[in-house]
Amino acid sequence: MSPASYATIDILCIIILGALLVRQKLTHKKDDASRQFLRLLIVSILFCVNDAIWGLLSSGILRWKNGGLFAFSTTFHWLAGLTAWTWFRYIKYYTHNKKDLNPVKIILWLIPFDVLTILLIINFFTPTVFSIITESGLLVYKTEMGRVIPFLLESFYFIIGLLETLIHLIKEKDTIKRQRYVTVLIFATLPIITGAIQYFLPFAPVCSTGFMLSCLFIFIFNTTAENEIFTVLLHEASNLEKISSYEQQLKNAFENEVYHEILQKQGTGVIAANMEEEIVFINDAAARMYNYQDASSFTGSADELIMKSESACADAILHKLRDMKRTGGHLSFEVTTRQSEYKLKNILVEAHVVDIFGGNRLSIFTLADITNNKLLEKELLHLSETDPLTGLSNRRSGEQRTELLLLSKKAGMFCILDADHFKTINDTYGHSVGDKVLVGISQCLKKAFRELDIIMRMGGDEFSVFAVNIDTEEKARICLDRLVDEIKKCEIPELNGNHFSISIGAVLCLPETRKPIDEYFKMADAALYKSKETRGNHYEFYDLSAEQPAVEEVEEL
Repeated sequence: MSPASYATIDILCIIILGALLVRQKLTHKKDDASRQFLRLLIVSILFCVNDAIWGLLSSGILRWKNGGLFAFSTTFHWLAGLTAWTWFRYIKYYTHNKKDLNPVKIILWLIPFDVLTILLIINFFTPTVFSIITESGLLVYKTEMGRVIPFLLESFYFIIGLLETLIHLIKEKDTIKRQRYVTVLIFATLPIITGAIQYFLPFAPVCSTGFMLSCLFIFIFNTTAENEIFTVLLHEASNLEKISSYEQQLKNAFENEVYHEILQKQGTGVIAANMEEEIVFINDAAARMYNYQDASSFTGSADELIMKSESACADAILHKLRDMKRTGGHLSFEVTTRQSEYKLKNILVEAHVVDIFGGNRLSIFTLADITNNKLLEKELLHLSETDPLTGLSNRRSGEQRTELLLLSKKAGMFCILDADHFKTINDTYGHSVGDKVLVGISQCLKKAFRELDIIMRMGGDEFSVFAVNIDTEEKARICLDRLVDEIKKCEIPELNGNHFSISIGAVLCLPETRKPIDEYFKMADAALYKSKETRGNHYEFYDLSAEQPAVEEVEEL
C-alpha cells in the first residue's frame, strides 16, 4: 500500500471518529455507558493519529531523527492494547455488568495490558516484538518472532468480551436485552477480524479501520445510553397513544375474546358495571379479592360488593359512587374484605365512569391488593411509638395517649419511677447489665398494671404509668404495692445476688381537678423527689389539696 493511501485511510478514520466525538460530546449524558463511549472515541482517535504518523515515517515521507519510528511503533502496540481495554470496559458498562468492575477485578483484567506494557519496555533493550533497521538510508520496521504476543494480548479483551456476551445472550430471556447482546456480538467481531488481518498485513492501517468501524457501528445501531433512552421515550409515547384510544378499546373488549382473556389474566382486579349496578365483567383477580374461587363463581352487584366490605364508611362510599355516575369523574377509596376468620385483605379501589357505544355508560373499577403495604405501615407506626430496648411506649407516644385520656375526662393515677443508684449499677456491672435492669423493670410494670394502662419509658432509667380509672389512693396503693412486689421478686443473675430497687412518685388525676399532662408530670416528679429521700422501693403521693408533696406513711415492703 502506498504511503499516501495509508495516510489517507488513517486521516479519514480520524475525521469520522472526530465527528462522532463532537456529536457525542454535545449530547453527552452523565451515565456510565456514555462516559465509556467518549473514552473509547478519544483513545481510538489517538491510535489513528499515531498510526498515520507511523505510516508516514515508515514510508520515508516524514524523517524523524533519533529513532522516531521506533517510538511510534512502540506507541502503536501500546495504544492498540489501551483501545482494547477501553473497549472491554465499555462492553461491561453497556451490558449492565458494572459490578464486574470493582477494584480487585479491574486489577485482574489489567494483567494482559500490563504484560503488554512490560513486553514493549523489554523490546527497548532486546528486540523481541519488532526492531528498526536502516535500509537505503530509510528507517524500516522489521517484525520479530515475539510480535504475535502483543496481538494475542490485544485480542484477549475482544475475545473475552465476545464470549461473555455470547453467554449472556444464551441465558437471557428478555427480548430487548437479547437485541442488545446481538448488537454487542456484531461490533465485537469487527476488531477481532481487523486485528487478525493487521497481523498478516503490518503495512496496512487495518486496526485503525477496525476501531473506526466498531465505533461507527456503536453509534449507528443505538448502543449508547442516549439512544436507549430515546427508544424508551418512543415506547412511552406509543403507550400514551394507546391510552388515548382506551375508550375505543373498551368498546370492543367485551365483544372480543382476546381482550376478554387479557383482562382475565391481569393480576390487578377489574370490574365493569352498568348504571343499574349490574356487573357485566369481573376478572378472576377481582373475584378472589372477595373470597370467590374465580370469576365464574361470582354473584352479586357492584353495590353488594361495597356492602360486603368491612368498611365503616360503606354507605358514604355508595353515596359518592352514585354521584360519580351522574357527574362522571374519578373516585379513589379503600375497603377491607375478609378472607377467613382471622385474615383480612386491604384493597385500594380506583373507580371512574366511561361513555361507550350507543350512549351507554359503564363504571370501571380497578382493585389493587395493598395488604402488605398496610402491614408495613402498621409495623413502622409501631416502631415509631415503641421504645426499642423495653418494648414499652416511648415518651412521645405515651404522653399523646395519656393526653387524649385526660381530655376525655378519664380519671386515673399518673406515676413516675426510676431505679435507685442506677449509675452505680452501670459503673459497677457495666451498661449491658444496666440494660437488663431496665428490661426487668419494664417486665414488672407489665405484670403489675393492665393492658389498658399506658406504660412508657421516659428515657434513661425513668418510667411512667397512667393507670386508667384509678380514682382513689386506696386503689392506687394496691397497684403500687403490686409493682413493688414484682420488683422485689425480679432477679438479675449478673447482679450476683444483689437486688435493685425503685422510687415512685404518684398523683391522682381526677376530672374535677383536670390539668394538662405537663402539670401532672411536675407533681409526680416532685413526689418522686420526696420519695428518693428514703430509697428502697418507696412511693409518695402528691397532695393535690396542698399543691405540694405531702409525705405519706412510707411502706417498706
